[in-house]
Amino acid sequence: MGLCVDAERLVVRHRLMHLSWLKRDRWDSLTQEQKERFPPVCPDFVTELCSASDCLTRLQNKMQEYRDNGARLGWLIDLETQQVKIYRSSRDVEVIQSPASLSAEDILPGFVLTALPAIMQYSFPLAPLLS
Repeated sequence: MGLCVDAERLVVRHRLMHLSWLKRDRWDSLTQEQKERFPPVCPDFVTELCSASDCLTRLQNKMQEYRDNGARLGWLIDLETQQVKIYRSSRDVEVIQSPASLSAEDILPGFVLTALPAIMQYSFPLAPLLS
């Protein structure tokens, strides 16, 4: 179906994201050399976490850039305001306050983030929560 890619593996125009997902056929269409370096492809789905130490405007611009480069779905999770900004291709940004869960919709069918309340209450570093 696809693969989950972390910031160490996939870069879009010199930008790292917290988590991304790419359809398998798009990954398979790349050459081995492209796969071993920074692949010239934008993920279908991206997620960014915004903490108190991040610049929200910078992350919003980053999310818009992902969308402009072909990302079909993006979540900007703002830990400080407990809002999620949902970026979809060809649609206005949707803002949801303190959602209990998020669905990846038809981009990644069946994927639902249900740990959102715990993530919203957690402060960085997130490593203990994600391990």
